[in-house]
Amino acid sequence: MTDQQDPASPDEYILRRIPKDGGRYKPSQNEPVQRVAFEPSKWDVDGISVFRELFLSAADLASAGTNKNGYCVARLRVSDLLALGLTVVPDPRNDQPPGHAILPELSFSEHNRDRQKCKDIQHHLAKLAGRNIVFESG
Repeated sequence: MTDQQDPASPDEYILRRIPKDGGRYKPSQNEPVQRVAFEPSKWDVDGISVFRELFLSAADLASAGTNKNGYCVARLRVSDLLALGLTVVPDPRNDQPPGHAILPELSFSEHNRDRQKCKDIQHHLAKLAGRNIVFESG
């Protein structure tokens, strides 16, 4: 059985919870997930959060959030993230749902260090995510 601390394999999937407000998700557009859905905030000191699908469902991830307007949850293959130069680092935490991981290349400090590179990666992730929305709440 896989442990939450084990490295993510390339054939694994991760989930990204995206609030349905704040301009991050626009379901009426051809590319519904916007780049800012993957932009780190000042709280993302280690990298943005993702969740390993091995450890929780998209519905459980959405229900663990507190946004009153709900969420969409996108499903991304780890191999696609690796192809973009990203690393999925297991980061289980008591204050997060099971399967928490981070993408350290998309930390707040990395974003500030090389904004254009990070924005390009975020754009690619948004396109991939928009093709595979697996759950919506709210």
